[in-house]
Amino acid sequence: MVKVGLSAGDVAWATNEAVSRYNYNRSRGNDPTKSAAKTWVEAIAREISGVLGEIAMARWLDKFPHTLFEDRKTGDVAGHEIRTTTYPTGKLLLTKEDDPTRKYFLVTLPDHYTANIVGWMYGYEGQKDEYWNTDFHIPCYTIEQQLLHDVKEL
Repeated sequence: MVKVGLSAGDVAWATNEAVSRYNYNRSRGNDPTKSAAKTWVEAIAREISGVLGEIAMARWLDKFPHTLFEDRKTGDVAGHEIRTTTYPTGKLLLTKEDDPTRKYFLVTLPDHYTANIVGWMYGYEGQKDEYWNTDFHIPCYTIEQQLLHDVKEL
């Protein structure tokens, strides 16, 4: 695991970026009630945590996260997909639609000034029946942290 510090400026930028992403998705006709978030407030909070995870990964790799929506098709940061949770013991979540050839990184946010890059896994490694979980609002693959590759092996 790699610990990355975040600043008040990171949190402010993540909030602004999250609202932009939320508005962009609504303008494209995406229904917020079809996502894991049940309210618009929760949707924006999830976007904020996602952006903070991307900032942490970008800082660790010394890269820039993609903020232009069309550029995001090539990955969140340096061609990698970042999945973020505020739960310290959270799992890496994948969907059936996720690209099986991409690397997916799990980032946890134990507090708003710390991000932990926990580990990674290729999509095809996690998109297995044994990880399929229907207990979530939207069923998905859930992979425990101990099954992830060491982030330092990148």
